[in-house]
Amino acid sequence: MINQVSLQPSNERRQTVRLTAASQDRYEAKVDATGAVPKFGALSYRLSANYLEFDAYQDFAKTRQYGVYPSVKWQVAPKTTLTYDGIFFKGLTPGNEGTPYLTSFHDGSPPNMPEVFAPRNLNTSGSSGGKRWDRQFSNTDLHFVSLAHSFGSLLHFRLGGSQYERRRDIWKMAISNLMTRNAATGAITLQRAPTHTDSTDKGKIFQTDVVARYGLFGRTFLASKHETLAGYEYTDAKSSSIRWPGTVGNLDVYVPNYDQFVTVRALDLNNRGTSNTYGYFVHHVSRFWSDRLQFSASRRWDDAKTTSLNLIRNTPSSTDPKSTSAPRYGLTFRVTDWLTAYALRSEQEDPVTTVSVWSGLPGGNPAADQRFTNQVTGTINEVGFKLELLKRRLSLTVAYFDMLRDGFVRSSNLTAAEYQLLGIPLGQAGVSRNIIVQGETSKGLEIEWVGQLMPRLSVFGGYGRMKVESEARGLRGPTRGNPDYKLTTFLRYDMRDKNLSGFQAKGGVSVVGAQYANQFTEIANKHPSSARYDVGPSYSWDRYTVDVLVKNVFNHLQVLNAVAPGSNLLGPPREYWVSVSARW
Repeated sequence: MINQVSLQPSNERRQTVRLTAASQDRYEAKVDATGAVPKFGALSYRLSANYLEFDAYQDFAKTRQYGVYPSVKWQVAPKTTLTYDGIFFKGLTPGNEGTPYLTSFHDGSPPNMPEVFAPRNLNTSGSSGGKRWDRQFSNTDLHFVSLAHSFGSLLHFRLGGSQYERRRDIWKMAISNLMTRNAATGAITLQRAPTHTDSTDKGKIFQTDVVARYGLFGRTFLASKHETLAGYEYTDAKSSSIRWPGTVGNLDVYVPNYDQFVTVRALDLNNRGTSNTYGYFVHHVSRFWSDRLQFSASRRWDDAKTTSLNLIRNTPSSTDPKSTSAPRYGLTFRVTDWLTAYALRSEQEDPVTTVSVWSGLPGGNPAADQRFTNQVTGTINEVGFKLELLKRRLSLTVAYFDMLRDGFVRSSNLTAAEYQLLGIPLGQAGVSRNIIVQGETSKGLEIEWVGQLMPRLSVFGGYGRMKVESEARGLRGPTRGNPDYKLTTFLRYDMRDKNLSGFQAKGGVSVVGAQYANQFTEIANKHPSSARYDVGPSYSWDRYTVDVLVKNVFNHLQVLNAVAPGSNLLGPPREYWVSVSARW
């Protein structure tokens, strides 16, 4: 689990400023200030803000983000606290789908076509000089108020409510996973489907929980500590989505023309929706034998009701699925002061949904009306142990897990035969079908380490190996986008004095194992394993720190995620970062 806690206001006055400049015209500024409100000792504040702007290594992939995050805490009484948190964020990010991978495996491609990545700088959404397409504008406003009160040491009460509104204006192009080669010119092109989508989500969330902490059997051999949490959550949300499809010519992968004109057609989607969800949860932890043995159990129930109105066809729809539940259990045993063993089981059950078999096909095709009902369910089982080594300076965690997920719906490319059957050009962008992935199993091993090998040498990192298989279209095999293994480790050598002035040296390596970019029913070659190295020094004196970092020192091509031949996430080329920070 990852427990995310927002930065909290403090009565102690502190300010921090950090400025960063890096490759790709990257500029970033962060400000954080906290302290008590003058003449109001019961009030404390925190104000964080950031600004980020940079050009990615892909053509026209511009990012510009800025946000302000205020927070105020009022100590109403010794055991009562009222807190306000706000989020005001605006962002401009790229909307392209990644770097295409050219493969000769698909029918219609010549056997001698090179299986390589397209140039790193290729932007599959680029159009009209990049001024309009390949853009995702986002705007988020959120207000969160919480009240906490303790009734002595036994009961603790929390009440929270938030109101949010988020708008996204997306100009992007879906690209075909299948590349085509012009026999006459030798040009390799891909088809694109421009889409402009404007969506808004807004709503309210309320949550209340009560925690009881108590002990039993005093100081006897059976002495134990217990903690029980129970609560509920209510969500009232509204959404709207408008979409305009477009038409644009094919893109030459190696000689791209980014100035092609996009013809935007009439609306093909105009939906309004509402969602009301009630969630109920309970969580219990018991500790025995001076916290040597710990047992935990929890369960959550959810009831959801949704409505949707298609304004183009004036067709309403609604769902009121059965309650879903998610139980979780855990057991931890501290064998010795340096060895702890644990086991856990988690189950998840999602609401039943009805999904179209085909998506994106031309109107009038009889297959477009085929539908099926599915429910996603999953389980996770994990066992492991934690070691405290080198006089507790180094922690080592080893875990083995297996996961099972059934009924997961995934968009799948049509086969060459299906393209021919439907009379659609091979690789037509935006044409796919939904399939149910049955029995997706994931089994693997994880090792994590963090601590100090020597008083001045710190290390942290992890290694994971996972095997994923599933069944779709009646066949079973490995799924795409899952590396054989991942290894990441970082070292830091601290040469600072007792006043925290002096040098630090840091370095790290990230290795991603081989992975398939195609669906397992169309397996060709694997992407080979790839590695990246980062190094850099930093120097601190008084209240100031200068940080230098070189990322991907050897400029290796690293495949972070191979989702499909047309949607691969690559690590950036070599980058240089310089940061200056001050605190007072």
